[in-house]
Amino acid sequence: MKTINIDELLTGPEIAFLAGAKMATFERWRLRNQGTSKTLPEPFHHFGSIPVWELETITEWLDETGRAYDVKAWRKHRDAGGFRRKTPADAVGR
Repeated sequence: MKTINIDELLTGPEIAFLAGAKMATFERWRLRNQGTSKTLPEPFHHFGSIPVWELETITEWLDETGRAYDVKAWRKHRDAGGFRRKTPADAVGR
């Protein structure tokens, strides 16, 4: 069983922030170009109705699609409480 590091999971708003994009852009990434490398990867997991992605998967996808991102800024914003995020009761590794 793979160990989940909850601090390395991102929600949609976090992915948008990471890439310096608006939420509308994030939603387009999810919906457009289905079946191509430009489509956002499938979520790693769902906590209730909230999909989450692994940081490594997202940064690899951003690299592959030539999009800029800033992990350091994302971590700083997250650590400062910049995202309305609750750790799910069934989260492992926290």
